[in-house]
This record gives sequence, C-alpha cells and structure tokens, in this order.
Amino acid sequence: MVNRISGDASVNSKPTEVLLRVVVEKDIAVCKELWEQFSPKNTLWELWGTAFAHYDGILFEPYFLVVMEAGKPVGLLPLWTEKQTGYHLFFGGEYMEDCLFWFAAEHFPLVFSSLPPKTALFDINHVEAERLFAKLPEAREKCLPEDNHYFINLERMSYDVSRHLASFGKKHRKNLLYDLRKVEGEGFIVRWSTAAEYYDEFVAFNLERWGKDSNFVEAEFVAGMKRFLVFLEQQGLLHTLIILKDDSLVGIEYSALYDNMTLPDQMLENTSSCSICKKLRDCALG
Repeated sequence: MVNRISGDASVNSKPTEVLLRVVVEKDIAVCKELWEQFSPKNTLWELWGTAFAHYDGILFEPYFLVVMEAGKPVGLLPLWTEKQTGYHLFFGGEYMEDCLFWFAAEHFPLVFSSLPPKTALFDINHVEAERLFAKLPEAREKCLPEDNHYFINLERMSYDVSRHLASFGKKHRKNLLYDLRKVEGEGFIVRWSTAAEYYDEFVAFNLERWGKDSNFVEAEFVAGMKRFLVFLEQQGLLHTLIILKDDSLVGIEYSALYDNMTLPDQMLENTSSCSICKKLRDCALG
C-alpha cells in the first residue's frame, strides 16, 4: 500500500534526552554529503543523482531534518520546500517512490514532532510505515492510504514469464499468439540504445497521448526528466527501446537497470505495443 503523511504534524513526542535533537540543514552542498552518508543506495530512488535531477534552486529549497546525538548526525529525513506553496516534500518531490526513512525507529517520535507545517510525504513504503507506527501509533491518523501497487511476482514463477503465460486459458493463449503474430507482421524495427535518444519526440508522444493531463505540460518537469535521463546515461544505467517503421519513430521507452532490477518509469509510457508483444510471443511459444 502506498501511504503519505499529510497536514501539520503536531503530535507531541515523549520527553527526549537533551543530547538528542533535530536540526535543519539547507545548504545544498552539505545536504549532498548527508545524503551520501545516510542513503543505503539500495534502489534507484536512493541515489543522489536521481533526486537532484528534479531539483531546481529557483523552485525549491533543501530542508533536511538531521537527527543529532551528542553533536553527531545519526539519522536523516531529506525534504525540500516548494517555495511557491510552502509545502515540504521528500527531496526529489512526488517522483520519488517506495520511500524509506533513514533514521532509527526509536527516533521517529522526535522526527515526527519536528516536521514543519504543510508537510506531505508521498509513497512511503508500507512496511516502513508500520515499523514507525509501532513507535508512535498516533501518527497513523496522519497517514492516508493513497493507492495500491500491483505487480506480477515472478519469484513465484522462478523468474520465468512463460510460466505466467502458461496460466492463461487455452482460448486466451491462442488469441494472444494470433495478435502477437499480426503485430510482428507490421514491419516494425526494434533496437536498443544506452543513450537518451529522441527525447523531444518522446515528449511530443506523451503530450499527444495524455494532453493536458501529461506531466510534460510543465516546462520544469520536461527539464527535470531530461536531467534524470542524462544522469542515467552517464551512470551506464539507461536502456532505451526504440521502435521504427518505414524509417520513422513510432515508439520509445526509457528504463533503468540498477542492482539487477529493471525500472521502467511509469510516467514514460510512449512505447508501441510491438516491443511488448515480441517479448510475450517469445515466452508464449516457449
């Protein structure tokens, strides 16, 4: 379950040792050092480059809550302030996913009581939320279920997609193979790249598909996503799927491979069904 903490976090924590306190750090260079110190870097979203790609000093101000014990930093909650609205979000904004907290659970009451007004923390990892609620049950009232994540658990199928497709009924499997062969007969050319190619066309595809509901109607988002793709390219993490027909671009998909996990960005859905169909056909045929 995806959670967010919203509103003014004003729950009083229990008395804390004088040596333990929370301070605010706003210097971007110091914030980077703190991030590198406390981030476990287990996921793409825990890399400084990912979050910093969406940072614009004109629009946002760092607001890092640092847990200090005996004068030394022992935990971190990296936020930023939206200058226009005054809201405080995770550093990286609404684009960060499955967020964890980089401090000990016993420090949560202190951190929670230190949250500034107008704080909204989106997409908190569900297990992480439960870990913290155990230390401060009152905080649950400030946490609102937003949405659910759905995924195919390939671990149960020994990471073999063909086992999942084998669970389809005979009729559905036959119809799927028919549709896949029909798509393949259209003459698409599919190639992979490790560069952020065709970004302007990608933005145009997204706007055409989603219209005013597209994130790409905002110039700052277009610029931030470009910086993100450049970061992925520089780190050797980017995998670009390009689909051509009659020498014209008809589809493109960006994804990142980090720590043996492929992460297609759910906001970047401009690929033709051709690539997906080819993958499924290979699995369906065994």
